[in-house]
Amino acid sequence: MVQKPSFVVGSTGSIGTQTLDIVAKNPKKFRVVALVAGSNVTLLVDQVKRFKPKLVAVRNESLVNELKEALSGLEKTSLRSLLGSKESLSCQVHYPRGR
Repeated sequence: MVQKPSFVVGSTGSIGTQTLDIVAKNPKKFRVVALVAGSNVTLLVDQVKRFKPKLVAVRNESLVNELKEALSGLEKTSLRSLLGSKESLSCQVHYPRGR
């Protein structure tokens, strides 16, 4: 079975956490590629460690450095992009089929 790449916007909110619960229960069906959150850095860090997305974005630019510091111990290959503020709100991610 091919995993469907999943982009979760609002990952730390109610719907986002419920979505990630479904993803966690169906690891053969889904793969988290991107997580976008508003300002809950603590929960976002936990989600990044659990789901290992390639892209992480936080809406509140003042939290980008805190997020970078919290994620500094992660394997370098697991996280490709960390965005903040306007970048996170306007980012368009293209993820080719089959990857």
